[in-house]
Amino acid sequence: MKKIEVRELGISSLVKVTLYFSIIPIALMIIVGVLAFIAGLISGERAAIAFGMLYLAMPIAVVIIYGVTMAIGGVLYNAFSSKFGGLEIFIKDKE
Repeated sequence: MKKIEVRELGISSLVKVTLYFSIIPIALMIIVGVLAFIAGLISGERAAIAFGMLYLAMPIAVVIIYGVTMAIGGVLYNAFSSKFGGLEIFIKDKE
């Protein structure tokens, strides 16, 4: 078995992977927002229109919050891994 230690994370790649994982929740929010907005327009219900607009604005907040959170997490990991050691990963060679 081979032991590898991750000492530093690339912040840009960490944020990119985080945004890839947030694509599905963002797509669901957009679909729910569009459907609620259209249903509110058809029925004349102001609450449904507001709900739809809120769900259409939420993906922007999700991208910002997820991206900033993971960037801060990566910076903290890089700072602490240089002082206390990084994450150890054990890799087994296949024969």
